[in-house]
Amino acid sequence: MPIYSESKNEYCIDQIGAIAGNESSFDSLMTFTERYPPTEPYRFRQEQLNSPVFNPALRMAENTYPDGSREQRLAEFIKFYLRLSDLNR
Repeated sequence: MPIYSESKNEYCIDQIGAIAGNESSFDSLMTFTERYPPTEPYRFRQEQLNSPVFNPALRMAENTYPDGSREQRLAEFIKFYLRLSDLNR
């Protein structure tokens, strides 16, 4: 069960907040990826893919990358915010 479903169903958390403007939102993007293990690829919903404001560059979150690579760090950062958004929908 995805963590956002567990949060809503078991702990009655229906919204959380986060503010980020750049990679230094956590001590650094590198620190974020050192603290948390890589997660499963993100699965976009059809409504997201069909949105006129959808940025295809976000699709990198659907892939896996070599450990420690720049792509892996960026994909994990993107997945974090996509999942945060999913929780709040």
